Amino acid sequence: MEMNSKSMKNIKRIGWVAFALMSMPFMSYSQKASPQTGQVSFVTSSRAYVKFDNTETILPGDTLSFWQNETLVPAMVVEQKSSISIVGKPLAGVKLSKGDPIHFHGRSKKTTVAEAIEKKTPVRTKDNVKGLVSVATYLSGSSAEDFNARNMARVRFSVKEINDSRFSVSTYMIYRQNLEASEDTIYRSPGLFNVYNLFLNYEKEGDYNIGIGRKINRRVASLGMVDGLHAEKQLGFLHFGGIAGFRPDQQNNTFNTNLQQLGGYVGASLEKGNKSVETTVGLLEQKNGGGLDRRYVYGQGLLNLGNGFNIFSSAEMDLYSLQSDLTEGGARLTNLHIASNFRVNRSVRMSLSYDTRRQIIYYETFQTYLERLIADDEARQGIRARINWKPIKGITMGLAYGKRYQNSLQNASDNYNLFISIRNMPVIGGVLSGNMNVNQSAYLNSASHTIRHSRYFFKNKVSVSNYLRTVVYTYNPERETTIVQEFLGTNMNYLFGDNWSVGGLAEFSLRKAEYKTRVNLRITKRF
Repeated sequence: MEMNSKSMKNIKRIGWVAFALMSMPFMSYSQKASPQTGQVSFVTSSRAYVKFDNTETILPGDTLSFWQNETLVPAMVVEQKSSISIVGKPLAGVKLSKGDPIHFHGRSKKTTVAEAIEKKTPVRTKDNVKGLVSVATYLSGSSAEDFNARNMARVRFSVKEINDSRFSVSTYMIYRQNLEASEDTIYRSPGLFNVYNLFLNYEKEGDYNIGIGRKINRRVASLGMVDGLHAEKQLGFLHFGGIAGFRPDQQNNTFNTNLQQLGGYVGASLEKGNKSVETTVGLLEQKNGGGLDRRYVYGQGLLNLGNGFNIFSSAEMDLYSLQSDLTEGGARLTNLHIASNFRVNRSVRMSLSYDTRRQIIYYETFQTYLERLIADDEARQGIRARINWKPIKGITMGLAYGKRYQNSLQNASDNYNLFISIRNMPVIGGVLSGNMNVNQSAYLNSASHTIRHSRYFFKNKVSVSNYLRTVVYTYNPERETTIVQEFLGTNMNYLFGDNWSVGGLAEFSLRKAEYKTRVNLRITKRF
């Protein structure tokens, strides 16, 4: 997003004024204003936008409210305003959504913003605790293979503002165990426990946050999971952060103190109406047992221009590299990804993306076969395009294309996808959809055709989806071997009680003279 120097000065000036108004008690005017009602028009991670018929009597520092359990509760503090809308920060414990009614009831004498915040007791609602617990069993067997099963349990939850404090905790964990049966015995493999997120965070909203544990930092998502300390400081529209800790073990995802890493980043975020831009650039160094593994700069950016148009990009450039003779070389671009989504009109949406990736080399970890990796340092690139079209109400059609290749055009593949979905089918009701996918490569061609019918019953408590799929595999280069596989399956899900659900899948497939069955069972509790 391009801005001239005058616009930037105005934005900075408005930001400093808003900061000053929030950081000291603001004595309101003593006149009374008529009650006004507005509606939330847009919500970001830290701000809410409310539209009124006019904002003449509303001033920065005023408190807006909403009704909760027949009680008028303070909801947010006004930071900036235009003639018909305001922007402000929701108070602690308040979660606003687009379309929520918001009220302004004027000011009482000697009422300050600080007092309004002190009088607001954060409401303990279910929105402060979110998560799910799921237990599932995946069974499969065939005429040529023995029965096997996999049991899996998932736990994911987040608790914000624990006991009305500034502490929050989040976690996502999975437990897996495989069972294999032969004619006379059942082998039970050791359970595999993976922690993908376990993080304790302390946040002073609009100022700083610091936390410890394992998580993916959204500012630098391409880094993946990081074990250790995360910290970030907010200064107006700028943010500064750092991470210090370890990489998870590459073999089993466990905590490994030998894989140290340290880095920092800086970025900026700007919002105006439904438009926003956010960018982050950082430097990271990774080691293995004290030896340098990797040193690189990374960046990511998100540009949202409203009306369904956004662009996301991320890149990594290694600053430390070795040549084939193991002498130190220059910088090398290891990752570049650009993706865009945009709405042409109310009926047509499109998306485009491009990525190029090189083998990420950890020079200390991979030292036993380093020369082979360096010799095979060819970029693998990909492009994707997709278009969705709604010609009439209830019908959606789409076409997608993807291509992957190397600079030498080796290992190239092309993928074509065509789909159509028809809602509110006559007579049978529900949704009828069709999908055709064709993949072509140097060693294998495949074509699949799927038809699916889905429908809800009993006031949307029960959903049933039945499908039929045919896949044809043709092996290259002679193309003399062709295999056809047929699938017939059904999915069912039942909602009951307080956010409980139980579901399952049953599938039968036939490939030549071999048949295979698959049954999945799952029970989930959301809170």
